[in-house]
Amino acid sequence: MADLRLRVHGPGSRGRTTIDGARLTQTDWLTSTSELIMKTNRKMREILDDPAFRLKFHQTITPKKLERLAQSRLFEAEGCMFLALLYSPRYSLNDPSLRDSVIDKTGLECYVNHIHVSDYTPAGSDCDSLDLLVMGLRFAISLDRRLGAVGAHNVILSYDWEECTVRFHGIRPGESYLAADLDGYQFEAILVLSGDGDLTLAP
Repeated sequence: MADLRLRVHGPGSRGRTTIDGARLTQTDWLTSTSELIMKTNRKMREILDDPAFRLKFHQTITPKKLERLAQSRLFEAEGCMFLALLYSPRYSLNDPSLRDSVIDKTGLECYVNHIHVSDYTPAGSDCDSLDLLVMGLRFAISLDRRLGAVGAHNVILSYDWEECTVRFHGIRPGESYLAADLDGYQFEAILVLSGDGDLTLAP
């Protein structure tokens, strides 16, 4: 397998810095045949640089239930992209029960395409929170690869040292889910995988 090249957006950076070679010898647990465009806040970078996390990545087994979800059918409805296993026809921009949490298509995608990793671990498993982060990262990478063939997107992973959540949305003009400054999230470690894809979804 070829070494992965990470295009990492640093805080306040407007461009992309490609890092490979010696730097990536410390993060070879992310080795892949494809390229990840990744943005993180400072808290997440500290975790990814920790040797304990790299060791955990090699030791943790991803649950079959989570693997199946990652391969779930992708389909479009209401101009949005969803994972079939997470979607229900009741989810809609016109649903009054979602009015307080969903204001646009990006918000609807993030609401529906949103998981808590702990919900996909086997009953009685002794997973700790770092196991959940590893599982979430693997799930996020799988989604990023699949969505790259569909269109421009963000896969968002957040971790609060107790739970890991993952969600994704298409990229649309004038819409966003996260604040531009990821370091403003002081109580979560944030990672965003971005795919340029072949298109930008219409607002």
